[in-house]
Amino acid sequence: MDEPAARIAFLDFEACGLGPKSWPIEVGWAILGGDAGATLIRPAPDWPIGAWDPRAEAIHGLSFEALVDGGVSCIEACDQLEAAIGDADVYADAPAWDEFWLHQLYSAARRRPSFRLLDFARLMRPIAPGREAEIFVIADGHSPRRHRAEADARHLRALFLAARALAAGREGASDA
Repeated sequence: MDEPAARIAFLDFEACGLGPKSWPIEVGWAILGGDAGATLIRPAPDWPIGAWDPRAEAIHGLSFEALVDGGVSCIEACDQLEAAIGDADVYADAPAWDEFWLHQLYSAARRRPSFRLLDFARLMRPIAPGREAEIFVIADGHSPRRHRAEADARHLRALFLAARALAAGREGASDA
């Protein structure tokens, strides 16, 4: 009897900037064959406000005030993430940055994630090599990147589904 396939999730963060003192402002996830979601993160008291980069705000469109007014605590964000991801293998397309912001989030909540981030590129490499342009066209049609955490996590899922469909000789991705 075959072992069941691992549950796969895709994760993305938006952050206040890209500097060494940056911190997460939104986390999003998309489960393969399941739900997707995101949560805004209220800044932790010890996160440096000076790390806020107006250029990052111009890209993701989230203001500091939106986080203060509509974000959840770091503890609540961790709870939501853990509930959504569960025991999945979790992939991110910028694992160094996403791991950094994951650490920032969980440290502020005084917790440790129950999962570790894996490199999305390693997941994709063997699926449909040499067909990257086709994969992006298909995925962009189903779930374009928006520089928001849920949309970008959905985009990763769409890329994976498109690659898997092309490898199987199909031309679409239906679970984006």
